[in-house]
Formats: sequence, C-alpha cells, structure tokens
Amino acid sequence: MTTIKAHLSSVELETRYEAAADPVAKSHFHALWLLSTGYEVDEVAELLSFSPRWVRALIKRYNEGGPDRLGDQRVHNGTQPTILTPAALAALKFKK
Repeated sequence: MTTIKAHLSSVELETRYEAAADPVAKSHFHALWLLSTGYEVDEVAELLSFSPRWVRALIKRYNEGGPDRLGDQRVHNGTQPTILTPAALAALKFKK
C-alpha cells in the first residue's frame, strides 16, 4: 500500500476534490483521495488516465509540501506569459 502523509484526512481530501474549481487541482485531490481510501497507484493511474509515474510524483509532492503543492504549479515557474499576456487577455474580453 502507498503511504501518503496525513496532511489532510480522507474526508478532507474528498471535500477538496468535490469543491475544487480548478480542474488540475480537482484531479490531484481526486487521486490522493482514492489513494487514501486504499486504492493502489496503478489503479488510480488507470481510473484517472494518469501514468503510475505521475501518481507517484503527486504523492511525493503532497508528502513533501502538503495540499498547497497540488494543482497547477506552472504559475511558480518563474516565467512571464509571452503570448497570452494580461493585456492580450484583457483585449479578448472586449471582442464581440
């Protein structure tokens, strides 16, 4: 069985999964919730169309940093948007 740290209980992981608005965070919480209920890495990978390697990476990320390390972490990669800049996104909102 896979060991995940008890940053959140199984019930709290389920609640976060059900409440997540961000689809990336939702799938990450879903994976960890399933693992916390006894599913194995390979089962979770198959159910969620992840690779077993990615599920193990999520476990490692969660174990090291807790729930704040789940979800889309690309905002922390130190780069600035080059195509869909804030100005470009703002301009798109007013096009009809």
